[in-house]
Amino acid sequence: MYARRTKGWGAVVTYALAAFAAGCIQEKRRLAADGDATGTNDATGTSDGTGGADATGEGDADGVFEIIDCQGCIIGDACRADGELDGQDPCNVCDPARSLSEWSLRSECDNLPGCVTAAVCNGSSCSYSIADGQCFIEMKCFANGALQDGDVCFACDPARDQTAWTSTRASCNDGDACTYEDVCDVGVCRGQTNDCSDTFDCTLDFCDGGRCVHQVLGNQCLVEGECFAAGASRSGDPCRTCRPLVSSSSLSLDVGLTCEDNDVCTETSTCDVTGTCSAQPTSLDEEPNGSALTAQDIGVATSGEFSETAVRGNIIGADLDVFRWGMVMLNTGAISAPRAEVRFDVPVGVELCLYARCGQMIGSSFAPTVQCGQMQGSALDDKTPGCCAVFEPGAEVSLELSSICAGQALVQGFGFASVRTVGEPDATTCGGYSLAWGATD
Repeated sequence: MYARRTKGWGAVVTYALAAFAAGCIQEKRRLAADGDATGTNDATGTSDGTGGADATGEGDADGVFEIIDCQGCIIGDACRADGELDGQDPCNVCDPARSLSEWSLRSECDNLPGCVTAAVCNGSSCSYSIADGQCFIEMKCFANGALQDGDVCFACDPARDQTAWTSTRASCNDGDACTYEDVCDVGVCRGQTNDCSDTFDCTLDFCDGGRCVHQVLGNQCLVEGECFAAGASRSGDPCRTCRPLVSSSSLSLDVGLTCEDNDVCTETSTCDVTGTCSAQPTSLDEEPNGSALTAQDIGVATSGEFSETAVRGNIIGADLDVFRWGMVMLNTGAISAPRAEVRFDVPVGVELCLYARCGQMIGSSFAPTVQCGQMQGSALDDKTPGCCAVFEPGAEVSLELSSICAGQALVQGFGFASVRTVGEPDATTCGGYSLAWGATD
């Protein structure tokens, strides 16, 4: 509403015009003392105050009438802006929507909802009481336990605060299917993250849509609860390997792969279409240590010493293996005594022989005198006599050869041992053995 009052004319006229910005516009017009209004408003003075009559006359007080164009309230012959407080009583305010001519009680203390009682305006503020068991928040009443816009993490809790929402510890749903036991925490719904660990190093474990996912790493395989790196195989099955591009959940057959069949009697093995690691038996010409001249040197022993590490060898068919070691004999009787212990793992009978030779060099050596007793006499050559014994399959044996290098108090010589199968071996007869060696006192 737009109020217009003319002082001295004894009338108030109210116009229903368009809304204007809050405030007052005052216009003064000088009038003749006899009441002749010589200074009348011309057409250029509009009701919105953008134009208007000019105040060119400086007449005395009896000849001046004040015209007020007010866009708020006209109270006590003065224009008050919309929302302006009463200077005498700040509980009063100009509210054109409620009254154009009188002060209105400030809205903070007027028309308050039912949960607010004993409202009193104190200067520029309003004091009031809130009913027990209720909250008064944002000018609205809420019962105990009422939620803020349905959010269980904020509620009316009069025991803690009657004028603001209180954060809760209520159960909630954070919207994440990968969490559990969700609860409000300082106004935020939070849950415990699902533990999806499967304890395998070859998987990436995470939760997706509430379901645990165990993603096998790109260069790994997970087969029957066991992790395999690319190219690895299970013990005893060398022909099936981890090939992630083929399958990460099973071992794949790798035909043609070089493998190890752990058989000392075979040549290089490969995987066939049945997944078997197979190879041809090792040929006899691959073991050339078959004589005194081609014997395999395995070390030196002083009398009384015995090797801590055994030599390993293979018996293939009718193959003969010969080993040689140096001996230094420290006794006045000039007795040279090679000693050997052998453990066999072959399917047929085995012959073990011990031989001796006197001298510092193979080329300038000479034959000792040997005593075989219950063993069978034998010789590698004319300078290397010895004795032999035959043993059953799988036997563990220990032999000692008594030999004399005549005429020498300090003797340097050589001990020899030979191993071969007996009976009627063929190319498929094969096995392994270990030979410990040394010299007795």
